[in-house]
Amino acid sequence: MKDVSRLQVLKDKLRSQSPMRPRSEWGVLQGGGSEISLHAGQMIEVLGEGRWGWSARFFRGHFHEHHSARLAWLSAHPLEMLPMGLSQEGVELSRILFLENVAPEQGMEMVLSVLRSHLFQILIFDQALLPRSRQDAQIRKLQLTAEESGAVMLLLSEKPTFSFGVQIRVEADDGHGVRFQKVKGGME
Repeated sequence: MKDVSRLQVLKDKLRSQSPMRPRSEWGVLQGGGSEISLHAGQMIEVLGEGRWGWSARFFRGHFHEHHSARLAWLSAHPLEMLPMGLSQEGVELSRILFLENVAPEQGMEMVLSVLRSHLFQILIFDQALLPRSRQDAQIRKLQLTAEESGAVMLLLSEKPTFSFGVQIRVEADDGHGVRFQKVKGGME
């Protein structure tokens, strides 16, 4: 009994000296009959032919839910969707920063700069902007920075990224079909 009280005293002392930051709840991801809670700093990998459309619908849903939501969309290539399509869906283009043709060697620094600005709640970027070496460490750095800024990240991928940092994988097709997978340790 005495050891339990000592342990509690130690926990209380540690908590008072270095309080843990609670994870910032961000919303819920719904579809395909499942529901997943989202939090700031989370990276969602979006695969499939419908990845751009699904990402735009994700933002539109959160745009209407959080009227102050802002999006940064970074791409190593010209965007494959027309910004006017978002405007027709009722999304104010003034809340979106589009950066296309980003050089892959500058991608990681640009993504981190956007997150550090604390201006954007959603960040969408291409897999090509991730460095090939030390990818797990780089993704963890992105997650910590996104958590601090309160952002959720969507990683648009042609093929799965087998990283410990990816916890949710979304497979989207052009017919608006979607399948969610929780990923543990970089594996399905």
